[in-house]
Amino acid sequence: MESRHEVGMVLFKDEAKTVWYESERGRDADQQGAQHGLLTLTHLELDIFPIRVEGIAKAACRYYTDIYAPTTFRRLQIQGVAEDGPLLRHYIPLILSHHVSFVAMLANSTLQFDLMDRERDGPSPQAKALYDTSIRLLRQYLQSTADKVSDLVICTMMFLATFDKLTSNHDSAWIHLQAIREAIDRRGGPKQMAFDGWLATVTDSFISHAECQRAVSRQLGGKAYTAKHLRRPVHPFPPALCAKISRLPQGFEDFSISERPVAAVIDIILVITAWLDSVRAAVSRGEESYLLASRGLVEANLTNATRCMELLQHPHLPLHDQFVLMALQAYCSLMDWSERGRFLNMAYLQVHAGLLPSSPCFLDTSYPRRYQAEWLTWVGMTMLASSHTNDLTWSLGTRILGKQEVKRSWMERIRICERFFWNERLSYQVLRKMHFKSRKGA
Repeated sequence: MESRHEVGMVLFKDEAKTVWYESERGRDADQQGAQHGLLTLTHLELDIFPIRVEGIAKAACRYYTDIYAPTTFRRLQIQGVAEDGPLLRHYIPLILSHHVSFVAMLANSTLQFDLMDRERDGPSPQAKALYDTSIRLLRQYLQSTADKVSDLVICTMMFLATFDKLTSNHDSAWIHLQAIREAIDRRGGPKQMAFDGWLATVTDSFISHAECQRAVSRQLGGKAYTAKHLRRPVHPFPPALCAKISRLPQGFEDFSISERPVAAVIDIILVITAWLDSVRAAVSRGEESYLLASRGLVEANLTNATRCMELLQHPHLPLHDQFVLMALQAYCSLMDWSERGRFLNMAYLQVHAGLLPSSPCFLDTSYPRRYQAEWLTWVGMTMLASSHTNDLTWSLGTRILGKQEVKRSWMERIRICERFFWNERLSYQVLRKMHFKSRKGA
């Protein structure tokens, strides 16, 4: 009888150390199959890896090099619809060049596979063991090398901070990010970083989000979102909630009444609505006043995106709330004219897109289906506006729009989106990408 588990092996060549761990056979096979259909990089030979990998570790390596990195890592000046090939040709070899950075990458990739297993809450013992191993290897490396602020060291610490972020270990993430900031200063500033400054941009994105997360935590009284924030209102709504909903754009007002999102989602929509009103008011006062208000508006927008990210990590959030929060976070990223938080926003949305069921089903909807179709149209269009054409979020957006019972014209979709958060620039971005996609498929 075939065993339910298979054993994977990771062999450290320089330490002659073997780490054994179990990997579940067939876990999320449909999700992995869908992802492997999106491969864009030429497969790398496994013998170039600094350690030998088998089982789930092999799949995790493929996921990172062939899917996650191509759909996530782009320099800000690369605003097209394809992957940033020059960056990947330098970044991926750097990660694969040493077992210290490779094990840290493997810990992150394994953690993302764990998150895709919706029956598991938190990292598996295997992912945690790889994380602990990477910390030990980094300490040993720092003790034996003279260059303690190299690109390799900074990338490894970035992997550790990412693991901490995805497991809500914010204090540890903050420690690693402070070490990265010190390393950048010792290198002579962001302009001295590798990949045309891309590595400095990524670290700045992480640090910005960490600072916003600490601000959000203080606003919540030092606690994460609790059961109080996840309560779904019941009809008839209390007067205070009705007053909040009445201040939202018409599309969100209909969404709040028909879908009854949790209280925290309504609060986030209300905060973003107020932010957008402030932007319009600053613009109407003239260019000088707008520039004076710009810094505060940028920081507020980064905080709004962080609120979405923090709430999305809650394991018991209803599915329709997750869809809307993803679109809200994507919208905040599109409105981030400083581009400080864009990398981490889009990287996390790539991760979360892999956590969603392939066939979403929204229960407990007592209002006409047209309301559901409208807010789903806005979610799908926002995913397209914020994504590149080979992203998992792009696939999510096209799947949402493709499964709607009523096929809408382009202008019908735009009119629906204008009832939520939308502008002409987003319409242009979607059109340009759809044109590129159609030409590529021809």
